Amino acid sequence: PEGMGVNLPQADGEPMDGPEEIVVVVATDGSIEFMGKIVKLDDLESLARDALAGNNKTPIVVKADKRVALQTVVAVKERVKKAGCQKLMIATESSP
Repeated sequence: PEGMGVNLPQADGEPMDGPEEIVVVVATDGSIEFMGKIVKLDDLESLARDALAGNNKTPIVVKADKRVALQTVVAVKERVKKAGCQKLMIATESSP
């Protein structure tokens, strides 16, 4: 199935290319998709830890709709950091 659609906030800068990444999507309704599967916030830390598999330099990219409550994004960020992630990025769209 196709992933959740989100309307990313805009920011200046170049699109990122780089190593393989782990993607977390937060939809407008607050639901969380981790590597293509809908998950509960409470499960995110252990899922991220397993996905990192000891490589805490693998980037985790949070793609949160710009209408999502900031607290939800902060909660996702906290879980991912507790899992050992050292490279956390928030995805944005380039400004026109």
